[in-house]
Amino acid sequence: MSAKPDLALLRFLCAAAGATIVLNEAPDGAGAHGSPRAPGNSLPERLVAAARALHAAASADEGATIAYGRLAALPAYAHLRAITAELAAFEPAALGHRAARLAFWINVYNVLAIDAAAQFGIAGSVREQPGFFHRAAYRIGARRFSLHEIEHGVLRGNRAALPRLPAPFAPNDARLACCLRPPEPRLHFALHCATRSCPPLRVYTAAHVDAELEEATRAFVQGGGVTFAGETVRLSSIFAFYAEDFGGRTGLTTVIGPFLEGDERRRLHEALCAGREQYDPYDWTLNAAGARVTPLAGTSAG
Repeated sequence: MSAKPDLALLRFLCAAAGATIVLNEAPDGAGAHGSPRAPGNSLPERLVAAARALHAAASADEGATIAYGRLAALPAYAHLRAITAELAAFEPAALGHRAARLAFWINVYNVLAIDAAAQFGIAGSVREQPGFFHRAAYRIGARRFSLHEIEHGVLRGNRAALPRLPAPFAPNDARLACCLRPPEPRLHFALHCATRSCPPLRVYTAAHVDAELEEATRAFVQGGGVTFAGETVRLSSIFAFYAEDFGGRTGLTTVIGPFLEGDERRRLHEALCAGREQYDPYDWTLNAAGARVTPLAGTSAG
């Protein structure tokens, strides 16, 4: 019998908190905190450049951990927050093709998660903040988008995070126009939610997002997301949380198989067919490197 992950905890973290916090409000109505605009570069491209600069400045291990304790002193973080302030005036419909939309929303999610951990002063785990994934939000195109809404509303095509939870967007919600359908299952190996069990921080581009997602999937599968213990296959809880996106138990062979050696592909198939899979506990601990995090100025309600 397979061991299921703690879905009750995930439900707690995804529970609506009734908050209206927005983390990218410019102070006193100022635009973009004085962010310099590179000629010819669109906002999504500048967001990519700023996220890459933060990655280089705040992580010494390829994005696996982030130096949240040093963010306040990093010019790269200040510049990134300046870029995010511009999102309030950015219209997502301008993104056009699917690859551009996919890369943009993944990057926004990853930046927002890191920003929220810093702004909320998360010290040990996102569990400290009930409804963390609802409270963490940016204003984009004059509408509020939380981590929950970006992941499950936009990127997963407005699917409920878990059974018995509602879909993020109601039928009359204007944000439905942003939904990606069909959803891209590899996004689960790209979303960085500031925890130790999430994939490492990477930056995605419209021109190369398919290859970048393929590499992210390979790194996740081969980096501990799938391991074997005798006849049992041990899987990251991500595969259980979002089983629907992977096509259930049979679909996992299609998703994971290409990144395993021949014998491991056979063992995976046999284990899944026999129900010999176990899910590793998800570690919600903040993926922090360095000093304890203290709250930063800059949060506002809206």
